[in-house]
Amino acid sequence: MKVEILIITYAQDIPYLELNLQSIERFAHGFSGVTVVAPSTELRQFNRLKGCKLSFYNRNPKSELWHLVAQVQKCLADEYCPEADFVLHTDSDCMFTEPVSPDDYFVAGKPVMLYDTYDNLPRDIPWKAVVESVLQRPVNYEFMRRHPQVNPIGLYSEFRDCIERLHQMPFQAYVESRKPDFPWGFTEHNIIGAFAYYDPKWHEQYHWHNVATDGFPKEKLIQFWSHSGIDVPQDISHGGRYTPRHYAQRLFKT
Repeated sequence: MKVEILIITYAQDIPYLELNLQSIERFAHGFSGVTVVAPSTELRQFNRLKGCKLSFYNRNPKSELWHLVAQVQKCLADEYCPEADFVLHTDSDCMFTEPVSPDDYFVAGKPVMLYDTYDNLPRDIPWKAVVESVLQRPVNYEFMRRHPQVNPIGLYSEFRDCIERLHQMPFQAYVESRKPDFPWGFTEHNIIGAFAYYDPKWHEQYHWHNVATDGFPKEKLIQFWSHSGIDVPQDISHGGRYTPRHYAQRLFKT
């Protein structure tokens, strides 16, 4: 079983990305590789990176669409990781905090997908209406319950085909037509999770973990907020307040 790590990023996040790659080198074992995807206009800034395979894409010249375009790239994971059986998605501003392997994200050979009912979540979470608009159906569950999300490689093309059939336009053009500011008109991991949950074929390919009844699995990854500087203190989910750089220094000394 080949599980590849995929990170979609851009030059502004390189300081965070370098810490993430250090955490992968230090703690991640048993993965088939790491692919980093960035805009082709920023190729030179990424040349110094080590420990990963680099891929590049053409970014829409309209900067207001860049977040949506980045979401498109995550949905093209099968094209960026064609040799993988599964793709593990993480972001530049994430770090693994202890030894981790694909086994941490699988049960009985199936990737674990966390979910919770929207009734259990704060009313200001905006994604229910967005997902329902994209999938053209009622959606009762929220699927962005943790980083990372792991998906079978075969899901992505069928997911894109589904969106194209529903909206009668090419996948990327549809995503770029959505609301470009928060709350965005597309939310990739939530929509992928809902697609898999409600599709009988793909539902059987996951181990579904209801956090309301089963709690959260042990977390081995934390996420900072990359829109803040790497030397600016942030509250973290593991407790405490650190700058991302200082936290990484402490982490990698252990």
